[in-house]
Parts: sequence; C-alpha cells; structure tokens
Amino acid sequence: MRTFIKYGSDAQRLEWSQKSKEDCKSFELRTTVANEMIQSPFVIDKYNGHASYATHHLTDLVSEVMQWSNDVISKSNLKRRWKPNKPLIKLDFVNPSKLTWDSPFIKLATHKDIISAVSKYMGHVPILYNCGLWYSKNVPKNLASSQLFHCDWEDINNIKLFVHISNITSEDGPLIIIPANKSKQVRLATNYTFGPTRYYLQDKEVEQHCSKDNFIELSGQPGTLSFLDTCSCFHYGSRVKESKNRIVAVFQYLSPAAVNLMPKYRNVAPFKHLMNDELDQVNKLLVGI
Repeated sequence: MRTFIKYGSDAQRLEWSQKSKEDCKSFELRTTVANEMIQSPFVIDKYNGHASYATHHLTDLVSEVMQWSNDVISKSNLKRRWKPNKPLIKLDFVNPSKLTWDSPFIKLATHKDIISAVSKYMGHVPILYNCGLWYSKNVPKNLASSQLFHCDWEDINNIKLFVHISNITSEDGPLIIIPANKSKQVRLATNYTFGPTRYYLQDKEVEQHCSKDNFIELSGQPGTLSFLDTCSCFHYGSRVKESKNRIVAVFQYLSPAAVNLMPKYRNVAPFKHLMNDELDQVNKLLVGI
C-alpha cells in the first residue's frame, strides 16, 4: 500500500493523505495550534507554493548557519565523501542525530517566524524532517535525476527552506521552479505519477504544457531564504556550469501523515532526540509528539 501511494496519481495521494490525517491522533491539535499562531513576516503563497526573501530580520541567525556551513565545507574531503550514485549534490554533511538545540541549524529551523510561515501554509504544525547541507558541482554528463523536472513524492505538500550559503547565479545551478498552480496543470496534462517511469520529465515535455515564462529561477546572494513546496511545484536544480558550484542549507518540514512517516511517525521522527519536558507545545509537535 505504501509503495502504491508513493507512486500514485494526485487523486490517489490526496485520498491517502486525507485518510492518514484522520488517523493521526495529533493532527487536530496541530491544526488548532497553527491557527492560533501569530502571522509571520514570511508568507508563503498557497497559490504559488513558494516565497523568497533576499532581505529579512534573521540576518544574525542566518549568518551563524552560513559560518557553520562554510567551516564544514572547508574541512571536508569532497572527493572522498562524494556519493557515486548522486554525483551532482552532496547530502551527507549534516548528521541530524548529532544536532542539539544549540546548533545554528536547529535554532533557525525552529525559529517562531519560520515555523509560523510553514504552519500557516501547510495548515498545521509539521514535523521537522531534515536539516541538510548540499554542495553541487559541475559534472560533464547528460542531465539526470534531480537535474530534471520532478515533484517530490513524500506527501501532497511540504515545505523545504533553502538558505543560500554561496552566491547563486544562473551559472551555479539554481533551483528552477514552476508555481504550484501551473505545476498541477502540467501533472494533469502529462498523466504524471510519482513512480519510476514518470517521475522525471524532460524540459521539452514540460514546455508543451507550460510556457517558459512561468519558470522561476531561485538565484540570490548569500543569506537569501527561499521557501518551496517541492511536492506541489515542479523543480530541478544542480545544472552547474564548469568551474562553478552551489551551496545551500536545506530544512524540510513534513506532515505526520507523510508517506515516509506513517503509520507510526513518533518512532521515526528524525529529531525525536531533542524532545524534553521543558519545550513549549509548538516545539514538541515539531520534533514529533
């Protein structure tokens, strides 16, 4: 069943998501708490599924994340740590189980204004599912995998927050996205499913149903914050030009009803080790009660 839903159509996945939310004991509480939150300065438009902020009030905290990230990159043996099955993007710089409440990553990921923005968009307080540091470089091969248009499979929606660690231009392999409303049209027109045969789409096929005028490039200076619903929005990235690279910190927020968290999300929540009795209700929900 889990595999069927993971690879199903929009309609099948929506039905599964609604049923899973009904079965999730904390979902009503998560919805109530989200509705009571004060509106964040960050607003993610539900029609488009994304928002970017080149300037914001979290400069000091984001600077901590950038400094920590650059220190990790400078001390890493990139050639040794590069995964042969994923040569374009580095995913294993951050070990979630070793992060604490003092980590810049956790402080940013749990900041009240970040969580309010994500919760208002998703309609409930989510679970913090991942904190990562991604390093993309040029690889002279045909485009493949995440370099092609796709929508993430975990749920009908989610939010990934991308923090630009490096300056990202059109040559550095920025994310290229299609807004959520246009992406839905493309999925219907292409009979898109999240399975292995229809997961990645070539540019030409997408452009038959969506003008390139609708493509949005998430470039920007270091410190830029980009919120993106990667389940609802077609996107690709890491088309890095020769001698260029891209470094981003990535934070993912999922519903407890997500395919890879149900049925017992409390057992698999990646940050459950951060749970303690002194946390407020929002942070307890965020790490997986």
